[in-house]
Amino acid sequence: DIQTRLAQEHSAAMQKLAADYKAELANMVASHQAELTRLAAAHQAELAALIADQKQKFELWNAEKQELNNLIVSLRSSLSTAEHKATDLAVTVDGLRKQIEAMKADHARQLAAEAAQ
Repeated sequence: DIQTRLAQEHSAAMQKLAADYKAELANMVASHQAELTRLAAAHQAELAALIADQKQKFELWNAEKQELNNLIVSLRSSLSTAEHKATDLAVTVDGLRKQIEAMKADHARQLAAEAAQ
């Protein structure tokens, strides 16, 4: 009978259409999954490179900071030494000034004594 045959053909066509659609969807899903996997790997590699770059920059900054800290310690030590030397020099200059004043007074006394004779 024609109706049965048409129904069977229609059913077969619908089953083929459903199978084709299902296969197309599976291919699209696989394609999208592959693209997402590729993008994830690319982003992961990019992040790893950024992290490595930042780590290198941090290590360089840290080394420079340590170098500056060492320089500051050295400068403080040099300043302290210079301050001690300046104090010693001031004491020496003051002592010399007192000696000169004493010599001047002594000389003035000698001149006065010679003038009195």
